[in-house]
Amino acid sequence: MPRGRTQTVFVEEIAAEPWSTALVRIYSICGPAEPSYFRRALEINASVPHGALAIEPIDGVPHFVMLHCYPRTTCDAVTISHSVRDIAHWADEVEFVLTGRDRF
Repeated sequence: MPRGRTQTVFVEEIAAEPWSTALVRIYSICGPAEPSYFRRALEINASVPHGALAIEPIDGVPHFVMLHCYPRTTCDAVTISHSVRDIAHWADEVEFVLTGRDRF
């Protein structure tokens, strides 16, 4: 990442209940979902061109995650590659803006 920063991105295939298809889920942790960050996180989310900012539990603690999901049947290696780079970029930007740290 720019400025010597790092960002971990996860790619997983999950069942899409109640639909009968699998999803490819690409996500990266941005930082703790603290109430003082909510407004700024929503403002950032409104301008993200790829993916979405959400709150999910990480080890039982609410965190912001940048994520994107694709139906497995429409997903190929090029799509995954582009999405990994985009998710990493935006997750790192969110983490930097909200916390100023480089933890994830």
